Amino acid sequence: MASPLDQVVYNQDAGYLPINLVAGDDLSMQIALPFDITLYTFSGYVQDSFNAPIVPFTIVKTQSTPTGIITATLTGANTLTIPTNATYYIQWTVAGAVRTFLAGPIVAVPK
Repeated sequence: MASPLDQVVYNQDAGYLPINLVAGDDLSMQIALPFDITLYTFSGYVQDSFNAPIVPFTIVKTQSTPTGIITATLTGANTLTIPTNATYYIQWTVAGAVRTFLAGPIVAVPK
């Protein structure tokens, strides 16, 4: 007889959010997190199809107790460098543990 726990799956996949933009345009994403982010640091990169980093996001965090907001930005000069088949990821680090919480394809179409 199967146990009900046979159906339990722990899923730590990153949230999937495709980004489409025009190359040369600025990108600014605000991401609300439903917890205190005071002790968290954030980072993120756009990477090519070989997972080599192309350009980092500039990330600013704002604590609005009890929740937090981060703003991840790329300048127009950054978005001009995004190659075909690029992806991105944004992650946090807290108490030495790293967690990628948002990722997906990023497409920069020419003007």
